[in-house]
Amino acid sequence: MKLEDILILMGLLGSIYGIVLFIRSLFKKTPKKPGVFIFLGSVLIMLAGGALSNTLESKAMKPTHSHESSQSSSYFFNETTSSTSSPDSNVSREFSNALASAEQYLTFSHLSKDGLYDQLIFDKYPNEAAQYAVDTIQTDWNKHALESANTYLSYSAFSKDNLSSQLLYAKFTDEQIAYALANIDVDWNEQALQSAIQLQSFSPSSDQGLYDQLIYSGFTKEQAEYAIKNLPE
Repeated sequence: MKLEDILILMGLLGSIYGIVLFIRSLFKKTPKKPGVFIFLGSVLIMLAGGALSNTLESKAMKPTHSHESSQSSSYFFNETTSSTSSPDSNVSREFSNALASAEQYLTFSHLSKDGLYDQLIFDKYPNEAAQYAVDTIQTDWNKHALESANTYLSYSAFSKDNLSSQLLYAKFTDEQIAYALANIDVDWNEQALQSAIQLQSFSPSSDQGLYDQLIYSGFTKEQAEYAIKNLPE
């Protein structure tokens, strides 16, 4: 039996004995003080036992609490470590700013990877920072080639060959250009017609002269003939 349990038991027995003496003193002419003192002493013993028990329990609980606290601290520390160990957190300000600039450019413009790199160099970013940005940014360069092709066609009429040359000039790769041309929704006959109309508005020419210009612009014979045939009077 533990010490605190013995003290509580002694206090309980003493309290009962003290109460008995006190009651007997009420019916006899014996002094009341012994019973009262025994009762109070017993209560003190019980309180001491209870206090000792609480103290021991508190001490026993401390290691568990410390362990839980340690686990909790370890959890948050691991989270922080995981967060700070990500690649982006280890780069310099120039690198992270170059990446942020690259993301901004691609939100309103459709650039090739090399075109984006050139833009960052033009903005005075170091070569290494610009290279990091274009290598790290998450984007689909094929889709940018396609959207760039659509943008060109929204401003001017192009033959398929001329549009390919324009995308190559914008530094898209051959594979990206092939993707754009294969997936673009366009009527090349209509592009030839619109190109013929534009050429005529700048410098009127004969049908043969216009035909030659369309061939030179990369349109096929069939497309050039379609354009000449459908020119408005």
